[in-house]
Amino acid sequence: MSAAIRLVVALCMALVLTLGLVASALAAPEGDGSQPLLNKVVFVHQADEAAAGGASPARPAKPAKEWYKYSGIHWDDDAIPVCYKIGGTDNLDFLNGILASFQTWEDDDLSYIAFECDNVSWRAVPSSFETNGYANGYNEVGWASLTSSYPNAIAVTMIWYGRDKHIVEVDTALNSDLPWTQNQVDGDPDEATGAPGYFDVQDIMTHEAGHWLMLLDLYQKAASEQTMYGYGSTGEVKARSLESGDIAGLRKIYPGA
Repeated sequence: MSAAIRLVVALCMALVLTLGLVASALAAPEGDGSQPLLNKVVFVHQADEAAAGGASPARPAKPAKEWYKYSGIHWDDDAIPVCYKIGGTDNLDFLNGILASFQTWEDDDLSYIAFECDNVSWRAVPSSFETNGYANGYNEVGWASLTSSYPNAIAVTMIWYGRDKHIVEVDTALNSDLPWTQNQVDGDPDEATGAPGYFDVQDIMTHEAGHWLMLLDLYQKAASEQTMYGYGSTGEVKARSLESGDIAGLRKIYPGA
């Protein structure tokens, strides 16, 4: 074999080896190896400082436009009902508020999403908020100190999904640095006001549960009455109920009874 041919063969073998290493790296598991390589998106629910400390403003007439944003990412049918764990609370009112927030999205008769709480007081802080944002295979809701990492955040939701755009895991942390309550609300939450100076657990978690469906935040002023509006405030309970855009988005992603 001539020197030129040997050189070509050597270069080809080196190229094959390099491509194999690249492919191996792309297929490498994330974190401790329990999950395949995943994409991650982080939603930060911001406090509306202009409205902080005040009661919920009265809702104007609902706009005709159905405001929602959807990314195309969703739960695979085989992953429904979505099982989740709640940790870090001995407050029965807070627990009931979290359960009610997921139930609000389930209650629509023309969509098929379902959630199931399979463990309570399992871990105080969602694991991903203690391990540099790695997934661990469990969907979790809990409390964590968020102010240093996410200034002005009421809550943060992390979502991991695969190349097929199917959600693999979701974790939500409510900011333990903030004052929380679970208000007693009679009748339509659109017309009610919560406790001034406190964030309402059910109000905020209903918004976060919308992210679990992969609905995105809305920041247009015209969409300020939708549950998926990107800002929240103390004294607010109106986000406990779904509005036209929230329902339209839910039915877009998970249509049918």
